[in-house]
Amino acid sequence: MNTTGTGVFHGRLASLALRFTTKCLPICLGPRRRALGSPTIDDTTSHAISIRRTAYLSPYDRAVYMIERLLRLPSISTYLYAILIDENTASTSQYKDPTAPLKTLFDHGYTLNILLNELESPFVSTINLLERVDEPGYQQHQTELFWRGCVDAGLALPEVLGAHESSLELALATVTGILDILQERGRLGSPDPRYIKPRSIYPAAHAAPGAPRHLVLVYELSQTEVAYMQDLEQLAGFAKRVGAQLDCEGSDIDTMAIFAHIDQLLALHSKFSMRIQYLAGLPPDHQFFDAIYDDLCSDFDVYSSFCASREQAQRAYSAALPIIKQINCGGLDPVFDVTSLFMRPVQRLAQYPILFQSIVDALCDSCASLSLQEKAKRILVIKSMYRAMQHSKRILSRANEATREATNQVN
Repeated sequence: MNTTGTGVFHGRLASLALRFTTKCLPICLGPRRRALGSPTIDDTTSHAISIRRTAYLSPYDRAVYMIERLLRLPSISTYLYAILIDENTASTSQYKDPTAPLKTLFDHGYTLNILLNELESPFVSTINLLERVDEPGYQQHQTELFWRGCVDAGLALPEVLGAHESSLELALATVTGILDILQERGRLGSPDPRYIKPRSIYPAAHAAPGAPRHLVLVYELSQTEVAYMQDLEQLAGFAKRVGAQLDCEGSDIDTMAIFAHIDQLLALHSKFSMRIQYLAGLPPDHQFFDAIYDDLCSDFDVYSSFCASREQAQRAYSAALPIIKQINCGGLDPVFDVTSLFMRPVQRLAQYPILFQSIVDALCDSCASLSLQEKAKRILVIKSMYRAMQHSKRILSRANEATREATNQVN
């Protein structure tokens, strides 16, 4: 990338978001990508196609990676270290959200402007971090200056002005683009070894060779959730690209009806997957998985709506497929399997009770070799995992009932 010319600053927000979602973590789990609109695939070819799943970072790992990179900027690390220490000591919930310290950091508008000033863009004057410092709306004013600067530098579209207040995702994508530029310029240093490390707060799940079966199953739960997140992001991105191309063609195809509820599923699992990955990285006696459903149970009602309308959406997609193929002039992924991805939410919803039941069984089997004190701790984890299984069963039952009602109405 040119580090001196003006081309550095003429990116599009969409490209920043794309880089934000395609960092390097190989995942080869879950359903495979196939030809656009292809019906089925047999088991003999599934293994070969599995290697085509693209490199991917989950929302959890993206957030941790961003924290790690921000800590390599001396101008911002002091602020972030203090926030991380507070997060590590003050959090009372069963899980820690790696986006929480980033949101706290970004809510201080001047910290965003520190990053923007680091770019030394020829299109943006150095932002005064003390401008209106004594006024009540100081932080909001600094945030407005940041977004205006991003627009002037070509890092964001004018539409973001006035529409960014509640969008952490927009801030994450934009800051990722800034960090990419700074990293290519060699502006990121080394983190201070004396201070807290992000992975000590937000651990990564792993299963060493020969690990107990319950740990292997928890790791599988985490990794399959990451693969599911990738599929949801691909499906949501596909829906946006198709919608944009159909709008350009003046088509009357209603993509909102075809891809209804996908954005809601994506928003839900952005939070849900973070909780799963965090808990999966903890020691076995701290894996209280019923906490992943805290304050999210009502959000899972989106599955009832999705399952009830899925067949209708698939029929609408099949009817629109010839037109979608016709306008596919390189803008869409030629090996993207939308048909199977329509089934992914249904499949994933049905997997949760099975996965949790398997973990409960493995945990019970592991108790035989434990001391009385260890067994008492393990029983608490088993009860928590059982409650998680019950949550997942109730959600699945509601989705099944909604599907039956929708089918009866059609018939």
